[in-house]
Amino acid sequence: MELIYISPNQRVKISQQTSAQSQRTTKESAVPPDVRQRIIMTGKAAAKISGDAVLNKLGVQICEAPLLVRARQFPPVKIALNPTSSAIPQKENKWRIGQYSRPAVAPKIWAMYAVGTPSSRFSQPQLANFAREFVKVAQQKGIQLDPPKDCQCVLATEIESQLAAAHKASCEFVFIITDDAITNLHQKYKMIESLQSIVIQDMKMTKALSVIDSGKRLTLENVINKTNVKLGGSNYIFTDTKKYLDRVLVIGIGISQPPPVTKFIVEGKGFLSPQIISFSYNGKQKQEFAGDFVLCPAGQDTLSSIEDIMKESILGYKKCHDGTDPETVIVYRSGVSEGNHGNVIAYEIPLARAGINEVSKSVKLVYIAVSKDHTYRFFRNDLDTIGQFSSSGTQVSASSSRTSLSSQSQLKPCDINIPPGISIDHMVTNPAIKQFFLNSHIALQGSAKTPLYSILADDTLASLESLEELTYNLCHLHQIVGLPTSIPTPLYVAAEYAKRGRNLWNEANLKNPLIRSGSEREQLRAATHSINYKHTGDFSDRRVNA
Repeated sequence: MELIYISPNQRVKISQQTSAQSQRTTKESAVPPDVRQRIIMTGKAAAKISGDAVLNKLGVQICEAPLLVRARQFPPVKIALNPTSSAIPQKENKWRIGQYSRPAVAPKIWAMYAVGTPSSRFSQPQLANFAREFVKVAQQKGIQLDPPKDCQCVLATEIESQLAAAHKASCEFVFIITDDAITNLHQKYKMIESLQSIVIQDMKMTKALSVIDSGKRLTLENVINKTNVKLGGSNYIFTDTKKYLDRVLVIGIGISQPPPVTKFIVEGKGFLSPQIISFSYNGKQKQEFAGDFVLCPAGQDTLSSIEDIMKESILGYKKCHDGTDPETVIVYRSGVSEGNHGNVIAYEIPLARAGINEVSKSVKLVYIAVSKDHTYRFFRNDLDTIGQFSSSGTQVSASSSRTSLSSQSQLKPCDINIPPGISIDHMVTNPAIKQFFLNSHIALQGSAKTPLYSILADDTLASLESLEELTYNLCHLHQIVGLPTSIPTPLYVAAEYAKRGRNLWNEANLKNPLIRSGSEREQLRAATHSINYKHTGDFSDRRVNA
């Protein structure tokens, strides 16, 4: 017998937590705006930097009061089923999706499985009940879905063989309800999805039980919203009255860095651990984004693969538009710090232009770096009175210490944070380049962190206001829930492809780790072809990772 002692107060990484634990940690750590402002002002006073002699000699002055800046407030974006239909009603920048703008073509053969252990509390009658509700709501939203050809409870040890049997039976779509305690199957599902070209959707068992036992209709609707997108449909659009997206190709680029302190990074040898470069673009429809990912050597500040990404995206656009070139390519690029702007301008953007020129000579480029890794915080300037009366002012401030906590105890985070549609492009931005802050999302907990957008190249000479409005509009195409996101949808979708690429890479390397030998770039190119969507499945026209 062995006895193990676990030392208390050890740090638990996010990667070591379950989804429920991570969500609870985030919720418990959330700091409301009034408290955060007070912390900022208290920290400033404690640091005693206001009268610091060294700072004064350097010409640095510290504001005693929070800096007050005037912001631009964009009106709510109109959500509709098609460009000519009436707008979907909104309440507090939220909307509920009814009929879909373009229902997906229903799969002829599909299956539904509940995956668990002998102790899982999910029965065959419950699964049949869920399947009936699923089909009913899908049909109400416009998907002509028949009942599943196979609907059964399956043990976790048998699900892989069951999916292989479904593939042999020409199954096109599999919906899986997995016991929450089983955490090792999700990326296996996704590897099977990629290799066998079967769309697989995974749902937690507790969520399914809430639909069956508690009648949570909205949960089921959100699940089916995802199903429609994964099958190639579209749930809604925004009304583009100013024609911002006419002949415009929008590309989002995301990055997944390898885990830190691996043998590869420390020694520069051994098993390969690449960075995942992902991208999404609106090649098929103006407001629908799909994409893919590539594997690249880690440790690069600039993306050497940007040339191939630009070519593939433009060719994908031309394929769906009768060979017509886009007039403008707008790139939203994540993972760029302000200190790295120079490298991106000097090396990455010329590669992007080279990729464009290889397939078209007349396309204009707009290159925007998007970051949340900054220390700016924006708050309402009326926090001390917001609990007493409503205010619609458009001024925001850096911090405040006068807020009465009791007056706000009953208010929701969205009531005391700055609202969606707030943009700031002066006073607090870098005068050397075009920049703007845009708060597009609803803060559901804690304090809102507003993304910073830096325009590193602009061949169109567009006004800041038009770029801000286009960006705000693009934050309304998430499709799954009726809320705007904090970053534009092309960038959000690209980030999901980066996560998917990392999961597929990890799953592929469990059985056959890739050892460095010869050209790392060629090894990763071959590995990319073995796991990404372009080379393994016909998913290039749909957002399969929704």
